[in-house]
Amino acid sequence: MRSKITKFIALISGLGIIDTAYLSWQHFNYNPLQCSFFSGCDIVTTSRFAVIGGIPLALIGLLFYAIVFILNLISEKHRSAQKILLILATIGFGVSVVLLYLQIFVIKALCIYCLTSFATSTLIFIALLSSLRKNKNPIASTR
Repeated sequence: MRSKITKFIALISGLGIIDTAYLSWQHFNYNPLQCSFFSGCDIVTTSRFAVIGGIPLALIGLLFYAIVFILNLISEKHRSAQKILLILATIGFGVSVVLLYLQIFVIKALCIYCLTSFATSTLIFIALLSSLRKNKNPIASTR
């Protein structure tokens, strides 16, 4: 039986997969993004910070969420997966903070899809920290 934390992380990382898959699709099809809450989606996703070495950040994010999803599913049985998951979540959260900073202070535009990714990576990080605090073994509790 999967723990509540495992189910929560699966749900949130699934949302991250959907969000970043949509952004990747839009990037590779050269479709302008429509923002419902902010008017900066196109500005953010076409900025010089949206691509690293020719690879869109959205695609890197998609890979991140897919790996988190898989590691999360096997982490209850494999302690090494738990450790990798915690390290990956920490890196993902740190990168998200930097990207949020860039949106606010450098690009001076906000993208709802990017903010969604920030929220999902933050929730994953907090859930893992919470699990770590409650148990010495993250994700292992079946409560």
